[in-house]
Amino acid sequence: MIKRIEIEPIPLTEGCSKLVLKVEKGIIVEGYYYALVPVRGFETLLLDKEAPFATVAATRICGMCQAVHSIAAAKAIEDACNIEVPEAAEKLREALNLTVRVYNHLLHHIVISGNMFEDKDERFEFIKGVQRIRKNISTIMEIIGGEFVHPPNIVVGGISSSIDESVRERLIKLADETIPLAEKETKRFIDYINHIWKKRNLPDNLGSHNLDFFIAEDFNPEEIKELYPQEVFSEFPFKREATNTLVKVKGRAVETGVRARKVKKEGLKPSGGIKELHILRAEEIISTLKKMKTILEENTFNKELWNREFPVSDGQTTGNGIVEAPRGVNIHQVRVDKSGKITYYKIVVPTAINMLAIAEALKGEKVEYAEMVVRAYDPCIACATH
Repeated sequence: MIKRIEIEPIPLTEGCSKLVLKVEKGIIVEGYYYALVPVRGFETLLLDKEAPFATVAATRICGMCQAVHSIAAAKAIEDACNIEVPEAAEKLREALNLTVRVYNHLLHHIVISGNMFEDKDERFEFIKGVQRIRKNISTIMEIIGGEFVHPPNIVVGGISSSIDESVRERLIKLADETIPLAEKETKRFIDYINHIWKKRNLPDNLGSHNLDFFIAEDFNPEEIKELYPQEVFSEFPFKREATNTLVKVKGRAVETGVRARKVKKEGLKPSGGIKELHILRAEEIISTLKKMKTILEENTFNKELWNREFPVSDGQTTGNGIVEAPRGVNIHQVRVDKSGKITYYKIVVPTAINMLAIAEALKGEKVEYAEMVVRAYDPCIACATH
């Protein structure tokens, strides 16, 4: 006999969400994961606004992915309006995007630490260590972006404020200080992941799937299809509750994010399980910090970083802003008319892409593992209900 189980809300994720499971003999037959957060209507809000406003509005979509959305908005407008961005500004945007990735990965470690650490004192010691790293990272984000929460330095045409040599040297020093701290806490996190899996006798392939992987370089607008819940959730009335869209690439569910980057860029042969996902996210913290430091070392930013050309287009050309966010491919699309007003805006976020991957990963697993599978994808529900 198939039972229906509803779990609401799903704790230890970023935003209010719900999980509905079809279960037979304790095994998940189907799993539907979706957002309950009210839609705020950013795509509609931006219509008929002057194009530069998009970077300001986009930072308000999410308090954690703020710079990522703003960079994607700027890139989309620049693409639509054929605006050339100074090379140094592109590099500085990349460095800022990488700091956001580290900051988000570390927050995920804090959020799920209660499930990983059995000793309360050891958990709090871990959290304190992670927070020291995040403090350094937030300082770097604030210097480059102008503010931490809503960085105003990201503008259409580049970065509005240059960075003199003394500040660049300070950023490099901060990165140097942060890397060994991150290596220590990353090792501690991975050790505990391995410990918990062994103690609970969890299978290494828990939450595995056979889906394709999707990264920014794979983007083709003709291959992206955004679906309403009503088109996917045909069996249950909960389709009326869902406030996010779902995304398929080439007609299929895909996974995006850290594992996709590792598979597509470094040739990883994935197991597909959630243990692997946790470990890859932790390891990416170190490689990301080192990449960010290299960008700061190899470039100078004490020059004009902003092409101040006002953005105008024909109202028909679609500009695409594609950014690798912490959780995967973040897509902004825009059309701008001859007066510089936005006539069309579309946002496709990583969590909306991963919703169907989560559903696939749930199939065939014991019902008691359901929430573990969901959390491993670090879903950002705020982004998914923009």
